[in-house]
Amino acid sequence: MFRKIVFILSICIAVSGFSQDFSKTVETQFKDYCNLIAEKRFEKAIDEYGNEDFLKIFPKEQLIASMEQVFNSKELEFEMYEPENIQILKTYQKSTITEKNKITYAKLRYNQKIDIKYNGNDLKPDQLLPALKREFGNENVLYNSQTGVYEILSVKDAVAASKDLKNWKFTIIENNQIDLIKTFIPQEILK
Repeated sequence: MFRKIVFILSICIAVSGFSQDFSKTVETQFKDYCNLIAEKRFEKAIDEYGNEDFLKIFPKEQLIASMEQVFNSKELEFEMYEPENIQILKTYQKSTITEKNKITYAKLRYNQKIDIKYNGNDLKPDQLLPALKREFGNENVLYNSQTGVYEILSVKDAVAASKDLKNWKFTIIENNQIDLIKTFIPQEILK
């Protein structure tokens, strides 16, 4: 009986250790991905962490050009902070018959602070504020009239995918892209 208890405990400890390593790896790589984007190192972010299936739909060059256009706009100043409270909500494993193409997915939820300053003349703060509140939630957007900065707390979901549980690729889940995302990420992980 003692051996059975020791055996069960050792399995529990091993699974717990694996789960912590797995979670830590995903979290570390996700933070690196977000930091590369915040630093405007878009090509490196996409090369290291871009989901290959997403890049089949949106070519890398097109994605980088879009990111550069937004982040280098004279009308907008962005400051993105490191993501916080990263939680793995669930995991799902998809396999082919041969097991060669086994992919593990992990759905993440995270918070990220973003400061945006609008330098254009065509919108006033009272026009932009409602749109930002609709996108991010009323309680997640503040306007600082002294600095002209919109302070946003973005609460988002993302999906991490890996073939080897060591190298993770990320897709941020945007509601307006959900139908497209369903074409390459299993619905089981998106629910």
